[in-house]
Amino acid sequence: MPKDITPFQFNIKFSMDVSSVLWVHVFSYLDEKDQASVSGVCYEWWKMIFGKLSVLREVKWQELDISGRGRLYRFIPLKMFSTLERLNMSETMTTNAHFRQMVQEARNLQSVNIANCPSLDQSCIFQVKEDFVQLRHIDISGNAKFTILTVHVFALVKIWKSS
Repeated sequence: MPKDITPFQFNIKFSMDVSSVLWVHVFSYLDEKDQASVSGVCYEWWKMIFGKLSVLREVKWQELDISGRGRLYRFIPLKMFSTLERLNMSETMTTNAHFRQMVQEARNLQSVNIANCPSLDQSCIFQVKEDFVQLRHIDISGNAKFTILTVHVFALVKIWKSS
């Protein structure tokens, strides 16, 4: 290692010199949750995972668990939600607007967990209920802004679908 740079600078320079083909290969071993996590590290890694030339971009996610990951969902392109059947966003800081966008893109959702999401309110649920075409299970526990009306909305949607 050259004397004029610190070990930290050497590690950064070394890691940036690694071929992007190697990084894409490494990232391909990660599951969806870990891919979403590492995409938030830096823009270069985001491009390798979700960018136009990424091999991983073509992967069809069926399940995504980003529970307890704060605002990590913002780094995931909306089109990655299009093939999801199960989505766990419990204990995240998702906003009403972002949740609406994700649900409108994820038309095949069968199971959704939005338990303990303090930024969501029931007006958002009322707006997206028609987009839950395939929904079989939703966890809305721990959301202080939800009332019994939210539970009734999903009960009515389920009855309406079965008739």
